[in-house]
This record gives sequence, structure tokens and C-alpha cells, in this order.
Amino acid sequence: MSSTKRSEKRRMPEQALVRLDGKLADRIDKAARAAGLTIPGWLRLRAAEAVDAPMSEVTITRPRRLRQKRPSPEQQHLAALLVEVAALRSAVGELGGAMVQAAIKTKIGREFDSYAEIERLLPQIRAASGDLQDLRGRLREALEAPGE
Repeated sequence: MSSTKRSEKRRMPEQALVRLDGKLADRIDKAARAAGLTIPGWLRLRAAEAVDAPMSEVTITRPRRLRQKRPSPEQQHLAALLVEVAALRSAVGELGGAMVQAAIKTKIGREFDSYAEIERLLPQIRAASGDLQDLRGRLREALEAPGE
């Protein structure tokens, strides 16, 4: 039994089988997705345009649901790293806030040695927070890069 629906056979009884290499098939798939069409609908549209057929003769089909490609193992790894870096950045930010509060209390309590040590460490904590924020941005860019 054919997997083609009966109504589809009645509306479009003719068919053409075309074999494609992988690169061309991928380009057609991307073009069809960009146009919001199924691959057969996009191919029918392009074929009709090539032979100057009236649009009334063209059946354009839109996908019910676009399939999303499964992320590659590298993308999954980058996503996991992004989550970990974001959590670490948050923890370092909280540490910095706690250190500022400790600096205030040690200064008020006239614990000048402790205050000086905290003030010495604060720039390093701020720098680490900034570095983690930069790393987070680079990971996000790598995840969003096309063709990865």
C-alpha cells in the first residue's frame, strides 16, 4: 500500500523522482525552510517559475511542523559549559557582594588589617567576574554560529 494520501493522488497525480547529492539536497532544504515551505512545495514553485506556469497550477505546501536538527555533541557540550559558566559567574558575583559587605564591617569595626586584605582581593574578584562574563558571551556566540 502506498504511503501517499489518496487526496494527494487526486490533486497531483503526476510525479517525478529526482536524485540529489547531499550538498544540493541540504541547500534545497535550507531554501525551502527559509521560504516556510516543504521541500516538494518549494521544488514545485521553482519548477513552475522555470517554465512560466501560472501560479494557479502550482500547489504549494507548507510544513506542519519544521523538524529541528538535533544539536551535535559539540553543541551539547558547549551548552552544558554555558550553564556551568553562568552559575560560576553568579557565584563569583555573590562572593564579590559579600566581600564588599565584609569590607564595610571591618572598616567600621576598625579591623584595618582585614579591611586592607579584603580591599586587595576585591579587584581580583571583579576581574574574575568580568572574565567569566566574557567567556559566557564567547560560548553563546559559538552556540549560535551557523553551520556548527
